[in-house]
Amino acid sequence: MRLLLILIRTLLIVVIFCGIAFGVLLYIQYKNQQSEEQKVTLYDGEILVMNFDQDIYNPGDTVRMQIAGLDKKGNTLCNLEMDLTITPPEGEDIVLSTTMKDGILTNPKCENKTFTTIPDYKAYLEPEIEGNYVFTLTANMPAGPQTISTTLEVSSAPRPRILRRSVSRIYPIDEHQMTIFFIPDKTFRGTVIERLPISFKVDDIYPPAKGDIQGDHRLIIWEDFWAAGVRTELTYKYDAPNKSPVLYKAGPITVEGAIVPSSKDLE
Repeated sequence: MRLLLILIRTLLIVVIFCGIAFGVLLYIQYKNQQSEEQKVTLYDGEILVMNFDQDIYNPGDTVRMQIAGLDKKGNTLCNLEMDLTITPPEGEDIVLSTTMKDGILTNPKCENKTFTTIPDYKAYLEPEIEGNYVFTLTANMPAGPQTISTTLEVSSAPRPRILRRSVSRIYPIDEHQMTIFFIPDKTFRGTVIERLPISFKVDDIYPPAKGDIQGDHRLIIWEDFWAAGVRTELTYKYDAPNKSPVLYKAGPITVEGAIVPSSKDLE
């Protein structure tokens, strides 16, 4: 019997609560042991984040980026000037900007202190070459330029796939939904485990899952028979504490269990 153990990248959740200000949710899905976690800093109390729907992409996939920024009072920054430099494993850098027609796209309906599921800023990339891509974002924040960066991998190697869907800018006094799409590359019987801060309230979990506490983490444990190549949608709603400012870490997701051999493997 072979055992399967996979770690999915840690999430960083930043929550700002100043009156009815917003927070920012940073979610990045797939964590291999060499991946870098995006570095998020508070620059004079301001926050800038990039979100990606995956951490490892196949060649030709569409990389979907979401960007959000808050000032030190938690106000939504809807008119940021930003440049995103993407350094591929070979060839010249790719530069996207808010001043470019097909660069970083600004949501024309972005408003301060309003709930929306539409990203304030978004950008796309379709990488063809395998290897590591470095994404470096610089924004002219009210207190001065701020730069953040992260590294994503493009690979055709077989692997489980994890995709996340959620908002990038959260309203801390309300619930928000997280959707996880899990596609295993091998059939196995076991668990998919999400880790959240113990201070989070969680409900509306589907499919039904077990809950547990492990140290400072609240666990959501989905246990099932997972068929190779079959996409399963896992959802829950979360409510972060109304504190300001707070940087939360959620994750990593773990996938573990016993691989079920196929009839071909038994021949």
